[in-house]
Amino acid sequence: MDLHDYSDVAENYDYYLARISGQDDASTVAFHLDLAKEYGHEGVLDVGCGTGATLLPLLEYGFQVTGLDISEAMLDVLRQKFSTYAGPVQERARLVCSDMAHFDLAEQYSLVIAPRSAFLHLLTTDEQENALRCIYRHLLAGGVLSFNTFDPDYNYIAANLKGTRHEPLLRTEYVNSRGNREQIWNITEFDPVTQIVHTVWRFKEFNATGEQIEQRDRPLRLRWSFEPEIRHLLRLCGFEVTAIYADYDKKPRSYGSGIVWVAHRQS
Repeated sequence: MDLHDYSDVAENYDYYLARISGQDDASTVAFHLDLAKEYGHEGVLDVGCGTGATLLPLLEYGFQVTGLDISEAMLDVLRQKFSTYAGPVQERARLVCSDMAHFDLAEQYSLVIAPRSAFLHLLTTDEQENALRCIYRHLLAGGVLSFNTFDPDYNYIAANLKGTRHEPLLRTEYVNSRGNREQIWNITEFDPVTQIVHTVWRFKEFNATGEQIEQRDRPLRLRWSFEPEIRHLLRLCGFEVTAIYADYDKKPRSYGSGIVWVAHRQS
């Protein structure tokens, strides 16, 4: 199991997402709304939709959206949110629990998005290629794909190299779904052979008097890919890169930033 497969993580995901993602939520939503207005009129596929941080604004705007996620726990939280919407919003949504590297939805879309680092959950180049080929098959000719990655951070790698001792790092603190103060600590190790970041997310929960009442360790693995790797994979799988940005504010690309990719399916 990985981080987002745990029900306790899914229940609290919305409480800490904005604090820990490093991505401005308003900019992320605005970026994908702009893409959808230009390319999403024949349907949007949100890969790694989670609890709906991007999917719900697209639905509210009027787009037909399919949300795909490997975590049934995350989709359960999203289904609960649907109960607050009137019928037409729910009718425009379809949710599918599936691995992004192996899915077949028997339909095509004019826009596929994988926001908020969903692509990093693919841990091998084979998985990345499989995912891109799946997405290609689900895109209409000339359709658009957008996702984000990050430059591997050499300072971070040096500080967390596999085989060295790592101290837990406090990432954030928030009030959880039970109304208790909770901290997230990370213990991280980078494997330079596989380019995988192995992280333990340690959740510490405190009661009203400040006493720690629970500690939960949840694993997370992400793969860092270099820009030339992704460019090659996109070309191999039938995509043409039409834009890259440093972030969802569309700042110019620079080393050490994130990379937001926009690519068209070649016919």
